[in-house]
Amino acid sequence: MKINRRRALLAGLAAAGTRVDAEQQGAPGSLYIPKAHLVEDRKFLHDFMDEFSFVDLVTAAPEPRITHIPVFLDRAAGKYGTIYGHISRQNPQSQTFDTKQPAVIVFR
Repeated sequence: MKINRRRALLAGLAAAGTRVDAEQQGAPGSLYIPKAHLVEDRKFLHDFMDEFSFVDLVTAAPEPRITHIPVFLDRAAGKYGTIYGHISRQNPQSQTFDTKQPAVIVFR
């Protein structure tokens, strides 16, 4: 069942912590995560992204906005995989991408 899979994944994340790539640690705009909480298992993270593919898209310019969007992870694209998503042009948050402002997606 999906709920049991979710509990197992969340328990695994709680035990292992979260991760951004070590080469990104300290980069402008990166998320600081103590080494004790890094998850090095990319397959585990990709499985989590596949299971919970409805994310929060967060942007800050021109004003803070959050939109819930579906995403798709292509594990074979790019060095770490590539995440694809869609946001309607009618959504004011889409203007953020015209100005090339940073964005964050939150899997939960």
